[in-house]
Amino acid sequence: MYDEIDAAAIGRVWGRVSGAAEGKPVDLPAALRDFMDRAELARDMYALLALKTRGAPASKELSELSRAEQDTERRLQTEYFLLTGDTFAVERVRASAPYVLGALRDAHAGEVENGKRYASLAASLPDGKLRETLYDLSSRERSHAEKLRQMIGRMIN
Repeated sequence: MYDEIDAAAIGRVWGRVSGAAEGKPVDLPAALRDFMDRAELARDMYALLALKTRGAPASKELSELSRAEQDTERRLQTEYFLLTGDTFAVERVRASAPYVLGALRDAHAGEVENGKRYASLAASLPDGKLRETLYDLSSRERSHAEKLRQMIGRMIN
């Protein structure tokens, strides 16, 4: 599924959504803040799900995903600081997940969407470290989505 992603098409879509296609420059700081917000929310949600599934095999994997999202947030904060000279602290929001399977499904959809968004923004940038970082994060999000898919499959079957 992910091998079929057309980076140029994603770049065109991102251009339309961000306004870059209309000659408006992409607001990189705003895009990075949005990515950091999403990583923080995912981190908290995975941590909460890990607690709710304590003792189950999925708990360890959810903790790993939480740590990976924290690493994603730190990497984005580094790029944001290098770009703007400003530190950005995400407002603390706690995810609630009353139903584990439903939360995992929502998390899967979020990981897929974030992977596409990272790739889309990366495709719109010239070569460089930020572009490389965004493509790497896109790949990691796809990996997270696959882990969630496997967890859901194990929980259902």
